Amino acid sequence: MVVQCMYFATHRSVVSRDMHDLLGARTSFTADVAIFVTNTRYTTDAEKYAKDNDIIAIGRNLFAS
Repeated sequence: MVVQCMYFATHRSVVSRDMHDLLGARTSFTADVAIFVTNTRYTTDAEKYAKDNDIIAIGRNLFAS
């Protein structure tokens, strides 16, 4: 398992290129799970990138409740 946690200004959204290093780490460490955690939101492209590459994307919406 590889996990990347990123803290951004609240007005900024995570874009797909922010996840590239995580995908590389998963490959390098032959991890079966990749999780990206942030305090903000994901763009539509980032959500698609996560889905296409089997990355679990945890964002602000899960922490709000």
